[in-house]
Amino acid sequence: RLQPEHPFVYYVRSNLVKQILTRLAMRFRLRGTEPPDGCGVLASRARTCLSGCLATAVSKLPPLHVEVLSLLRDVADLAQLASDLCSLSADLKVWGQSDEGHVKDESLDSVIAWASELLRQHHLVFDVYGEKCPAEEHSPDSVSPRRVDPDDRQAYTLAELVCKYSGELAEDESKAYWEGLQPAQGEDHASC
Repeated sequence: RLQPEHPFVYYVRSNLVKQILTRLAMRFRLRGTEPPDGCGVLASRARTCLSGCLATAVSKLPPLHVEVLSLLRDVADLAQLASDLCSLSADLKVWGQSDEGHVKDESLDSVIAWASELLRQHHLVFDVYGEKCPAEEHSPDSVSPRRVDPDDRQAYTLAELVCKYSGELAEDESKAYWEGLQPAQGEDHASC
């Protein structure tokens, strides 16, 4: 049996990550159907593979090696796709056509949180290569605030609430309504 740090295992894991990223990108562009277990499960598999690859790379290579940067870029790509799929999930729930299906978004939030933390931990790698660390793009501070609509007790961003009430309220009325709602406190929200 091959050890987790064996070069072949590393190669297989990194190749699988590329395939998963491609599959998630296809789903985001509505060019593919929902994977059998859902996008969230697929993104979690990519997280597991990337974790293994990074652990191997960090233990075998110098900490600022270009391969570590490459893996961190994959982490950033995974975070971006997970974030995009969360948005797509919300859009499909409101505006989706029957032939577009839906996005199983369970686990996408945890993938985004994992990626953000990992990217923050390795920000020096990006700095050394003169790149902006993508962690800021996926940090909790960059996520739109959510407020609880008493109508269904779900938390919505302003954009989601405007969509929800688009047939009933003008956009400025939806914004005014959203401003008067209580900020969300927990994980109970309308999407992702």
